[in-house]
Amino acid sequence: MTDRRIRRTEREIKRAFTTLLTQKKLSKITIAEITDLADIGRGTFYTHYQDIYDLYDALIEKITADLLTIYRRESAKGVQNGNFIPLFEGLANYVTANKELFTFFANDENGVPAVSHLQEAFKREATKCSSKDDLTENIQYLYSVSGIFGIFTDWVRGKIKATPQELSTALGKIANASWLHR
Repeated sequence: MTDRRIRRTEREIKRAFTTLLTQKKLSKITIAEITDLADIGRGTFYTHYQDIYDLYDALIEKITADLLTIYRRESAKGVQNGNFIPLFEGLANYVTANKELFTFFANDENGVPAVSHLQEAFKREATKCSSKDDLTENIQYLYSVSGIFGIFTDWVRGKIKATPQELSTALGKIANASWLHR
């Protein structure tokens, strides 16, 4: 288990970085800005990350791991209980809790690598459930992931006016109707 001080420092670095991402492009953020905002020294930053892009990659990996944990836990329950609404509630609540960061990612200029990475991770996860030889089934899983990512991206951009609960219910109903009847 990681030392509490290390976790706190990493959390402060990521918080400062996230704040700066909402204010300017990734390429314009400096390590000095991050360390000032996080109230740490440059050496401390370099103890944890090689550079800003290493921090950005670590942030994307953390978000991916968190979202996949929610997906694995709630999709298994969804199959068992015949209800995928809690899956989408978990995902929507996570996105809402990290709204500034997801708003940055949803901006085509900034977040294409992050969204692409997340989407590819979810495609790999979703196709684990499918028969390797069934092209139609594989395409259905890929189609679902792409559609869900499109809907979440539009929601974060404000193109879909819905509360997290409304979005979760709508997506859950669609999933219940199509995923449970394969």
